[in-house]
Amino acid sequence: MDLVWHFDFHTPGHVRVGDRCDFDGVAGSLVDAGVGAAIIFAKCHFGFSYYPTKVGTPHPRLAADVFGGLLKAMRAKGLKVQSYVSFGIDGAGAEAHPEWRRTYSDGTSDPSGWFINVCPFTSYLDQRVLPQIEELARIYQPDGYWFDTMSALSPCYCRQCRDDFQRETGAPLPIAMDDPLQARAGQWRHDRGFALVSRVAEYIRSLDPAAAVGFNQLGSLPYPEPMPVGVTVLTLDPETQGPQSIPFSLNAAYGSNAPLPCEIMPTIFHGGWGDWSPAPLRRLESTALACWIRGATFIPGDRLHPEGHLTEISQNALTSVAALRSCWEDCAPGSDAMLAPDVLILHSPSLTNGDDLQLFAVDDPRARLTPINGMHRLLLDAGFNFTVAAEWELNSALRDVSVVVVPEIPTLSIKTEKWLMAFAADGGKILFIGTLPTVDGHPFSGTGVEVCKGLWQDHAYLPALRDGEPEVLVRGGMNAITTKGAEARLALIEAYDSVAGSRYGWGIGPSSHISSLNPALTRCALGRGEIWFLNAPIASDYARMGNWPQMAWISDLLENVAPEVRGVLLESGGNLELVLWQDSSSTWIFLLDHETEQLVGEGRFWSRTTRCSATRDFALSIATQGRSPKLHTLRGEKIVAAANPTHLNITGAFKRPFCALRIDWPSANTFPIL
Repeated sequence: MDLVWHFDFHTPGHVRVGDRCDFDGVAGSLVDAGVGAAIIFAKCHFGFSYYPTKVGTPHPRLAADVFGGLLKAMRAKGLKVQSYVSFGIDGAGAEAHPEWRRTYSDGTSDPSGWFINVCPFTSYLDQRVLPQIEELARIYQPDGYWFDTMSALSPCYCRQCRDDFQRETGAPLPIAMDDPLQARAGQWRHDRGFALVSRVAEYIRSLDPAAAVGFNQLGSLPYPEPMPVGVTVLTLDPETQGPQSIPFSLNAAYGSNAPLPCEIMPTIFHGGWGDWSPAPLRRLESTALACWIRGATFIPGDRLHPEGHLTEISQNALTSVAALRSCWEDCAPGSDAMLAPDVLILHSPSLTNGDDLQLFAVDDPRARLTPINGMHRLLLDAGFNFTVAAEWELNSALRDVSVVVVPEIPTLSIKTEKWLMAFAADGGKILFIGTLPTVDGHPFSGTGVEVCKGLWQDHAYLPALRDGEPEVLVRGGMNAITTKGAEARLALIEAYDSVAGSRYGWGIGPSSHISSLNPALTRCALGRGEIWFLNAPIASDYARMGNWPQMAWISDLLENVAPEVRGVLLESGGNLELVLWQDSSSTWIFLLDHETEQLVGEGRFWSRTTRCSATRDFALSIATQGRSPKLHTLRGEKIVAAANPTHLNITGAFKRPFCALRIDWPSANTFPIL
């Protein structure tokens, strides 16, 4: 598996750059660590270029061709080089050309002196971006281009954008979010943004047909759509605040279904130089393994010293990643193996873009991913083997799973409804959570449920699915529903003397312990499969509150919805991720420990990683369907295995941060396909 290193290099104009370059030393360290490619800065967010450009703005204190020197040294050692180009932020360019600045709805733009957002729909593209790409291709011929950032497609109210919208629609560009024209503006912003990206990508391919092209965030969880024509790699950039290994797991699960190579980069650099220093090894371990365990390319890195050499921090990080990768490769699945998930979490553009695209690239789309974040974390903590796929990837992803979870998605496409209905008719299970999506203006077919208008309660309790278990609180707006062919399996329990919108002081009312007339869970048969509906927004509540009883409850629920799965953790206790791979004769079982991550800070929370105990206990069950498996430990795990006619139950402990087991089946093509 390739390892790519990213050298962050956003450097203010007063800083000396390239005074003591050690290009050969940098390249040598990368090769020694097993790095196969690197991303180096051609142009940063300050708008400065790190080579003697004739069309851009050279860094004011550039003493050497840092970009060219690194490229030459790396090429001499067989490494590939991608050029980093800031796409939507250009401080120097905006200072020299005020007409390039992105304009906000109140008529202002970013202040001078730091990063300044620019509008690529002005003459900026033709006078700066494309000429600089041509210059880089002509002089250096990099192996690829890594463009940052997708804020370039955010709403802009500059003269050019206002004139373009007026010319196309005959109406002024709307400002207020409740303006009926916002849907038209979102569609226009989306379409011309994708066309612009395709134009850049096709221009690069005209200069070098073999060059890789990636646009940071495009096609990612905040923008879950097919790539524009010409883009060759899916580049994912998880949130830099808060936990890191969990978002990396989510992004890797999502990227595993993409038709393009997927790479994931930790970008916490802007918090200060040497960001690995608080806990370098543990964070590198958890984020790297979260990528590798699902087949994604991990792109770690650190800041290159402004003088043009590595520091001890970076050298240590390189050494650590090299050692970890060697350990991983000793356990990695065979080249013919494929991921084998049981559960699929469905993602939709309607969640981040809105039903009609009016929210496309508005504010921070990541903030609208709460149901996906919560469902991912809930299934991970509950011990399920899962994947994540956007609507456009769904048809191919359905081949591997037995249940699809649709968490609080407002709208689905006609094509998605068709795929899901066929999946259920063929024996699959669908679980809608919190919301029944609409399709082309009508409720999703086949649910056997009708949702009533108006808020019923803003919190309620779910009855226990297992004797002796407590009722489970779920916060969030809930509607009343009536069954129209579905079977009501459970009823919601209201809080004591509850009224929607009321609170017991700052808190939630206790359970009334009396079943209401409002169903909590319904089931409707469809062909050989079933459609289930959980009438409670448990995904978003888990994302916000981490209500641990919900973890056990969702585990019990899926045991009812999909009793036959390839593998599941038993009483995982959370923070332990299960991932299965298979080929025609073997199954690989990976467990990734996320437990040692903590949050620190006030207002803006950052992750801090520690080392607690050296080992982690686990218990899991693998379906055998009567086969006689042969179990191997790949990292010296201490295990006990017990087989019955249908399952292999494994208990044991592993040395953090991950566990790797392999099961060989007695003959080819005998892995249980459920």
